[in-house]
Amino acid sequence: MHKLQERVNSCALFANKDMSARNRYNPGNNLSMTDLQEYVQFNVRELSGARADDAWHALVETGPVALPHIITAYDTVRDLSVKLSLITVVCQYSVIEVTPFLARLLQNNEAEIWKSALDGLVKLGGDPVLEILRAAEAAASPEKRNWIEEAVQQIIESHDRP
Repeated sequence: MHKLQERVNSCALFANKDMSARNRYNPGNNLSMTDLQEYVQFNVRELSGARADDAWHALVETGPVALPHIITAYDTVRDLSVKLSLITVVCQYSVIEVTPFLARLLQNNEAEIWKSALDGLVKLGGDPVLEILRAAEAAASPEKRNWIEEAVQQIIESHDRP
């Protein structure tokens, strides 16, 4: 736990420095899997507190290596605002590995959850996402179907742009 506290303290130092310094720091490259899990858990807890913004940035800056731990955290937290924050963190990674998680969230009944997942999928775009959206569209409620149709159109239009 001592190593984790050192990492947390070093992140706190960077919160007050310029962005170029923060961008050079990527704790995901330096932590063991156990330390990374603890680091993610710590920052997830912080998402509901006064340091939520710092915690969100720390999770984003950790990068896709934290994805399995963030998904696990998402599945265990109950606070909707924390869940939404975790979705936006995952969406910031912009890697194809996030698609199964976001696709699963499309089935959620909470509008804020599935709309956030849909935004993330649109951001990713591409043929695999279009396949996911078309499959989800077939099983969706009428309201959700309209949102998915619009998302499909956005992806197609963005693909057609030079």
